[in-house]
Amino acid sequence: SRSDGDFAAGARVSPAARVAKSARGAGAGPSAPAKAEPASVAAAVSGARPIEAALRELLRKGGKVTTKDVTKHLRKKGLLSSEDDKKELKETMSSIARIRKEGNVAYVVLQ
Repeated sequence: SRSDGDFAAGARVSPAARVAKSARGAGAGPSAPAKAEPASVAAAVSGARPIEAALRELLRKGGKVTTKDVTKHLRKKGLLSSEDDKKELKETMSSIARIRKEGNVAYVVLQ
């Protein structure tokens, strides 16, 4: 269930904003159930870059992952919204992954 504050003037609030909002002012006491941290938050806490952590998570799931799948996954997580994020993704992919072309499709594989 979402609170009325999650919908401002008919616009949807991103999940990341809801997490930040709940962390700021919810005042969760000891009786509140503990929530699992999102992967991006857990990765940031552990010192890994969130884009790298999300990319590794996606590639380890198995199957053929296309470049389109990668960008879609990162956008859903809110990790690919600025030019700096795109630059970081390119750097990360060049260091930990390899792009293989098969016909018209580009697949991403771990190095």
